[in-house]
Amino acid sequence: MGFLWRHCQYVVQIKSGHAMTPLWVCQVRMLAAAIMLVLCQVRGEHPFKVWHDRFALVKLVAYAFLGLVPVQFCYFKTVEYGNAPIATILQFLGPFVITLYYLNFK
Repeated sequence: MGFLWRHCQYVVQIKSGHAMTPLWVCQVRMLAAAIMLVLCQVRGEHPFKVWHDRFALVKLVAYAFLGLVPVQFCYFKTVEYGNAPIATILQFLGPFVITLYYLNFK
């Protein structure tokens, strides 16, 4: 499964400027991940249990739209303008930059 996600960045790099935009790849990737998680959960307990608790649902949707989608979109946009290794380095440096900012301007 990791093979598919790892090569997604190279597809964006090759296809940038064509029909596949970073936003489209981000949407397809997130939708595929959601479907896979639901399918994996079907074997265990009720997969749609989260939809019954309003507070958990709000937190889940907020995390998806305010956390995951912007990070993935910025990553693929960086791949479009630069290359995959630079995008990976910048993504992993993010938490350190946020920590330094927090420590300096606290």
